[in-house]
Amino acid sequence: MPEHTNGPFTILASVAKEWDRCGDYAILDTDGNIIAETFGIVGAEMFPIKYIHRPAKANALLFAAAPRLLEACEAIYRVALDCSLPGPVHLSIAERNLLARAITEAGGDL
Repeated sequence: MPEHTNGPFTILASVAKEWDRCGDYAILDTDGNIIAETFGIVGAEMFPIKYIHRPAKANALLFAAAPRLLEACEAIYRVALDCSLPGPVHLSIAERNLLARAITEAGGDL
């Protein structure tokens, strides 16, 4: 799997245009380069009467949080497998598998 862009990411909101009630968002890397965009309205030019609204801000927030979410999943997974820690670690096999799948899909390290 190719390496992903390292975070943290920031979000930049577009200046809302008259027809754009939802707003668009750019996701920026640490150097300020746009690495992704989320759009509030899709198909506005092709279908001016019927807009397809998207949760652009919520999607941008989730995208920007992805590096820290991956880091948190990796840390929890390591703790769950470390038998030398005092006290019980209460993660079921299904929960550990869920973490492992999410980490693998994101290109993280197990």
